[in-house]
Amino acid sequence: MQSTEAHMKEKQRREKIEIIFSHMVKGESYFHGSSYQWKNIVYQNYNRIQQKELEVEQLIS
Repeated sequence: MQSTEAHMKEKQRREKIEIIFSHMVKGESYFHGSSYQWKNIVYQNYNRIQQKELEVEQLIS
């Protein structure tokens, strides 16, 4: 039973991530390359960005 619940939670988590990554953002066409890759980089560093340890501009350079 727990494995089914864990599987469903993981499925929902992946679906939410996919929704975030496929969402169009104003200005994303200015990035060279896949917007999915840029969103993945920002997603991986989200906590550091929120805590003001890192800025999006630092990820670009």
